Amino acid sequence: MKRPFTLIELLVVIAIIAVLASMLLPALGAARNQAKAIYCMNNCKQFGVALTLYALDYNDWVVPRTAAHGLNPETDDWDVWFTMLHPFINGAVWDKGGPRTSKVLFCPAGEDQILFKDIGGVQRPLTNYLYNNRLGFPWWYSSDPIYRMKRLSSCRSPSSCAVMTDGKDKDLNDHFFEWYPGPNPYFANRHNGRDNLLHLDGHVKAEKIQELLPPGYDWNRNFLLIEMWP
Repeated sequence: MKRPFTLIELLVVIAIIAVLASMLLPALGAARNQAKAIYCMNNCKQFGVALTLYALDYNDWVVPRTAAHGLNPETDDWDVWFTMLHPFINGAVWDKGGPRTSKVLFCPAGEDQILFKDIGGVQRPLTNYLYNNRLGFPWWYSSDPIYRMKRLSSCRSPSSCAVMTDGKDKDLNDHFFEWYPGPNPYFANRHNGRDNLLHLDGHVKAEKIQELLPPGYDWNRNFLLIEMWP
């Protein structure tokens, strides 16, 4: 007849399991975070495809941060970059953060950084990505030509032109990035200290954006688009 385990033996087994779990959990957490970063990178790539399709449909114009026309009758809201790209992502107009809103608008690693908007008394999710304000803001064009609408094929260096990235939308209460003096509050750094950055040619790269400042990186040209277009 086999003897039962003693209390000490059971405690030893439990301790071993606890040690193994403590070793495995960080690895599982890192794998989960890496999966979210890859998911986010694919989101950005889909935005890049949608941006190209938009330009093909709209006479080579890059989608602006905000449209010059008034309210969109289909959405009863102002058209901004992600609402204008939405039909090119899932074939349907943006439904104000409703059930038909594409998951591509949301990085899974930044669920606490999603910008919400009160629409009809309901808090609706917009996005947690940021778009380059200087790719087109017609309302400001009259005071500063850097915000004029831009044609995709006219960009001098699409592989280095910053388009969109992970953002702290909830904290900023907005969905675009712009030059900011001092420590920059726009970028989320949510993928192991990096952000996925979409460029105008469609490629996406994980960058420590705060480290892209000079020396070694032309911030004025690549982010602020100075001399990027003729």
